[in-house]
Amino acid sequence: HELSISYKDKDMEVLNEKMKEMTKQLEGKDKSLQDRSAVGEKAIASYKRKAQEALAAANARLASANQAREEAESDAKSAKLAADDAVERARMAEARRVEAEKSRNELASQLEEERLTRSKEIAELRDSVEKLNDTIDLMQAEANEAHAAREKLIKEKNDLGSKLAEEREKSSDL
Repeated sequence: HELSISYKDKDMEVLNEKMKEMTKQLEGKDKSLQDRSAVGEKAIASYKRKAQEALAAANARLASANQAREEAESDAKSAKLAADDAVERARMAEARRVEAEKSRNELASQLEEERLTRSKEIAELRDSVEKLNDTIDLMQAEANEAHAAREKLIKEKNDLGSKLAEEREKSSDL
């Protein structure tokens, strides 16, 4: 039984030695882990600081972008108002142009009617003048004929007056 106790003691010693060795290894590993943990914490702190800086820069860019967006919206609103105003002015100008064209067309139509009416009147007046000229020519011819007839009658009267005087002389001589 002693033999088994001595084996057990030896086993215990071996186990104690292994345990001490493992404890040392564990302490080394623990120190290595603590070193790594410190390095990791430093890296995390560095990443955290960089992330915060990046977040601050992103927030600044976001604020700048929001301001630019608001300015762009304001500019777009102003441009839309200006465009709407220009469209309204163009619409009104087009309406005035259409009205002016309509008025011009009406005046042109009235002028054309007046021209046609005056042309007809001129043609009628020309016809009247031509008829009057024909009438004047006819009356002139008639007047010439009447003058000739008058001259002839005056000559005949004078001839008859002379014959009458001769006949009276003859009759008084008898």
